[in-house]
Amino acid sequence: MACAAESTSTSTVYDAASTGTSSDTTGSDTGGWQAVPSDTSGSGTTYDAGGANTYGGTAGDPTYFNTNDNTGGTAGQPTYYNTNDSTASGDTTGSNSTAVATATTGATTILNGQVTVGAQWSTVTTNLDTVGGDVIVQSQGAGNVLDATTFNDTHVVSTQDAGSTNIGSTIDATVTNVYGGVGITGQAFCNSINISTDPAITDVNSTQNCHAQDPGSEVTANVSNVNGDVAIASSAYGNTFAEDTNALTAPATIRQNNTSNVFGTANTVIRNVGGSVAVTAAAIGNNAQIVHYSTAGAQPSNGQ
Repeated sequence: MACAAESTSTSTVYDAASTGTSSDTTGSDTGGWQAVPSDTSGSGTTYDAGGANTYGGTAGDPTYFNTNDNTGGTAGQPTYYNTNDSTASGDTTGSNSTAVATATTGATTILNGQVTVGAQWSTVTTNLDTVGGDVIVQSQGAGNVLDATTFNDTHVVSTQDAGSTNIGSTIDATVTNVYGGVGITGQAFCNSINISTDPAITDVNSTQNCHAQDPGSEVTANVSNVNGDVAIASSAYGNTFAEDTNALTAPATIRQNNTSNVFGTANTVIRNVGGSVAVTAAAIGNNAQIVHYSTAGAQPSNGQ
């Protein structure tokens, strides 16, 4: 939490002469840590959250630097301070208000900003006859897509904005005499996020805005004489979010705003199928799915 500016705050210096090994809450000599001044109220026992210099924290953890102290930040401009270093992380002047300090090694930070305003349209027209194996036909039209897969602690901040005139997918397929199976899939969406992680911590903050004219998917299929199964799907979304994680801690903030008309259409003629048949269509404004399968009692990746 950033500290509010306080006219009485004073500069704090690093005491390199001390050989102590623990923090001194009175703000005096602290050993290999930064000296922490006493509370300006005079209690001298706690850090002052009202604006005095707050170098406090475990070495290596990102901590807000007091921006009213000219030793590391310009007044009124919050800058992250890494207490494992004697200078403001990423900016020794403190003028950068968006600098990020990573507290531990092996973590992943994803900052994603996507905007699309043009037309995105995918079209597949196919005529297939006499196929010895399987037939797969796919078409996808999308505005913004983020797909992240990690195996360590992950922090994601993502914003996706789609204001396209048209986002869509069209499939026109004729398929006959297939020895295997047939799968035909059409998809269209303004914004899509898929996150898969295997860490101790997964922290996601996502904003999706769809203002496109009409994200839509249309599948027209004529299928006959198939020895296996037939599956045909047409789906359209304004915004879709999916997260799959086994993190011990997995906070997620998801904002989805859709003002578009969304449609999914499947027109099919199917004859002489040896297996099963499935035909589906979906039109969804906002969709979010989270799968969290953390094992209770498991230890974090650092063993603590």
